[in-house]
Amino acid sequence: MLNFARLLASMILAAPTAWAAVPFAVETVKYQVSDTGYSTEASVEAVKQSTVSAQVSGRVSAVNFDAGDYVKAGAVIVRLSAQELSSAVAGSQAQV
Repeated sequence: MLNFARLLASMILAAPTAWAAVPFAVETVKYQVSDTGYSTEASVEAVKQSTVSAQVSGRVSAVNFDAGDYVKAGAVIVRLSAQELSSAVAGSQAQV
């Protein structure tokens, strides 16, 4: 026990010389915009899916949304060519 007390006392006496000042640099923090970006590959699956179908067949003349766009209920997603539909209606009326 006496040896431990001597060791502890020697460490306490030696501590101030062992803790000499260490030189260091001071930097002022500056705000800057960083354009660091990360890219990665991933796959995403929708939580909700809907099947969209037309009541009549025809040629699509306009697509109003891109894949992944939010679409409100009742919005027109695609437009079909009126010329082909008009011809089909005229043909049906002629058969009546």
